[in-house]
Amino acid sequence: VMTVSHRTMIAGAVVAMAWAAAGVRAHASCEGGSCDAAATTAPIAPFEAMYAAHDDTPWFPFGDGGVELQARFVDPNTGLFALKLRGPPGASLGVHRHFGNVIAYTIAGHWRYVEHDWVAKRGDSVMETPGSVHTLVIPESSPENAEVIFYVWGALQFLAPDNTTGMLFDWRTLVHLHTAHCEAHNIDTLDLTRPRPKMDVPLQS
Repeated sequence: VMTVSHRTMIAGAVVAMAWAAAGVRAHASCEGGSCDAAATTAPIAPFEAMYAAHDDTPWFPFGDGGVELQARFVDPNTGLFALKLRGPPGASLGVHRHFGNVIAYTIAGHWRYVEHDWVAKRGDSVMETPGSVHTLVIPESSPENAEVIFYVWGALQFLAPDNTTGMLFDWRTLVHLHTAHCEAHNIDTLDLTRPRPKMDVPLQS
């Protein structure tokens, strides 16, 4: 049977590991089942705040549904990447599955998922959970071109009509598409790994 003392010791260890992962040094004692709450933090060198101008990366076409993407940033350490999507009424993005959480914010226009009955409008937010499968469409009734920013953790799996994997899309894919578009149009390639130092990572071929 796990006693209160055991639970306290485990909780203290979990907190210490979390602090260690964040660069925090905790000085606490859990001897006798009683943890000292006193802790000190080691100096942490903060990253520079990331500023991304709305037009510092180019838009590029993606898929055959009439949408364009704009890369904003990627974090290779966590797998998080941010991109903007835009398209005219009637445009769409193929059916896909998410392996992580997604947060979307609607900048302009209307958009929705075929599998749901809501319609996101200017200023609306959407949170998607791991494992969710859906098909993005910009309805013909949208009063203007839609523009949405997505913060995506992990990969997307685009599905073929027979439900097999058509394409995997993660932060590496975004970097590859951004870089390829810039090189093809003689545009300076921006380091998307802001605000972290540029990392030497293999890109998808």
